[in-house]
Amino acid sequence: MNYQRTSSKRWRLVIGVATLLALAGTATDPSTGQAAAPARPFATNGEGSDSKPGGQGAEEGGPRRGAVDERFSTPAKARGTVHAKHEHSHGDHAAGEDAGADAGSSTASAEGPNAAALNEGTLDPAVFGSWQRTSYNLPMRAVHATLLRTGKVLLLAGSGNQSSVFQAGTFKAGLLTPSTGAYKAIDVPYDMFCAGHAQLPNGNILIVGGTLAYPTANADWKGSQRVYEFDVAAERWIARPSLAHGRWYPSSVQAPSGHVWNFAGQNEYGKRNTQVERYTASTNTVVQKPAWSLPKYPGLLWTAKDRVFYAGTRSGGAAGQPGLYNPATGAVQPVNGITALDQRRAAATLFAGDATTQRVIVVGGGWPATKTTSYIDLRPTTPKGVAGPDLSTAKAYVGAVNLPTDGSVFQTGGGTGRDTPVYESSIIRGNTVVPLAPNTVARTYHSSTLLLPDGRVLTMGGDDYGDGFEMQVEVFTPPYLHNGTRPVITAAPGTMAYGSSYTVSATASNASLASAWLIRPSSTTHSVDPNQRAVRLNTTAVAGGLRFTTPSKYVVQPGYYMVFVNDSQGRPSVARWTKVG
Repeated sequence: MNYQRTSSKRWRLVIGVATLLALAGTATDPSTGQAAAPARPFATNGEGSDSKPGGQGAEEGGPRRGAVDERFSTPAKARGTVHAKHEHSHGDHAAGEDAGADAGSSTASAEGPNAAALNEGTLDPAVFGSWQRTSYNLPMRAVHATLLRTGKVLLLAGSGNQSSVFQAGTFKAGLLTPSTGAYKAIDVPYDMFCAGHAQLPNGNILIVGGTLAYPTANADWKGSQRVYEFDVAAERWIARPSLAHGRWYPSSVQAPSGHVWNFAGQNEYGKRNTQVERYTASTNTVVQKPAWSLPKYPGLLWTAKDRVFYAGTRSGGAAGQPGLYNPATGAVQPVNGITALDQRRAAATLFAGDATTQRVIVVGGGWPATKTTSYIDLRPTTPKGVAGPDLSTAKAYVGAVNLPTDGSVFQTGGGTGRDTPVYESSIIRGNTVVPLAPNTVARTYHSSTLLLPDGRVLTMGGDDYGDGFEMQVEVFTPPYLHNGTRPVITAAPGTMAYGSSYTVSATASNASLASAWLIRPSSTTHSVDPNQRAVRLNTTAVAGGLRFTTPSKYVVQPGYYMVFVNDSQGRPSVARWTKVG
């Protein structure tokens, strides 16, 4: 297999070909009024996916192609669009018009007098951030990615959506050090492809279910019943009690008690698993709980009211009824008003900013792809969804994380189909969408986005319809890291008990200390991360630092978190790790 990065010459060639095809004219999708997208504008690296419909095709993986807004169909055009829109909004109307900056246009061109805008160097990093491709490629398919308390990233492929690998039993997992590209292969006891995962209170990672069998002409995917724990310190697997029934495409959510509740997926017979099972690490037991019928990889979050919220987002199937599940009784309180439910497959679901506010956002989705978002305030007795701000372009396969400065949602990548990526990134803050420098590597199905302890964002993966898997890694440096010297944490608590007070000591350059945040490390696959959350600590300034009291376990579930300190210029420190609970 060739894991070498696509050469810059080849990159320019394929981008040029895609641009010429777009300029030559394409068919229009009558459902959206947008041009039907050209083929994927560059070749991917690695092995091909040999799973096709009616196995994991247009349902779970999404359609092969979809209509793409031409302005975001290549990295070059996307940079030109962002540049022109910025110029237009800052008074340079002529420049904006020359570059085709009309936000309502789906065919605006990035050619013309502002052709220099196609050079990403013209996007001021202090305003738009910057992207860097790493010097290394991935040695395996990063279908699942979890940031560990060691700073390494646990990557899972299992069979990696390749039936030939499944048949050979040559499953893959490994540990990646993002800063250097150092990689260590980890033996895999079974096929963890399309499993669920969550951090345990001790910082280890629980893996639930996976693939028991690939589809055949007469049968659908079948889910594994196996459960394993990854010991982060020893870097090895520990077998745990199996589930009552298999789970393929499940979501695993940690409760305030530290238990991991497992929902949805397909069982060992290829049928929907409606059972709910709770895993308890302290007793090493799996217990049946009240049933709840949900689609594959449902977008779930555990709320401060000790309920499990389902936002209507999922990887496959109809949405069903969004609602709040009572873990004691199984009763589900409906939550209505979430917009575009029919188009929320492969959408992102996360708390919008400080999880204390209990405000959730769903971002994008398909099919067809949508640019809409929706907010849900979970604090009222009867929560309901409302429309949020539109993204700049329609997309599914959304990668989204909370940023450490104010909890704003950073979203990136995505596409309208597996072979039709879009190149667009932004920060969502309230009802405002702030355009940022676009990603330069396609990120569609099976891609991952994680916040790193240094405040940058790591993006990996992407599984097209059959030509290969994206092995190139790309890192986004947000604008706040292009704005002078960041604060430095000099001391922070290694452990934190609920209700106890602590001081984090830090220094700032030409600024004061402004805030401190706890952010749970990402554990993501298929745009799903049920345990992601950012919590702003209620701080008081003290000599040389900030003092705070650890919030409730209903807001900060037990486990390891990154502690960030921000200064009055909006710059975050490098995080320190702390164990809560």
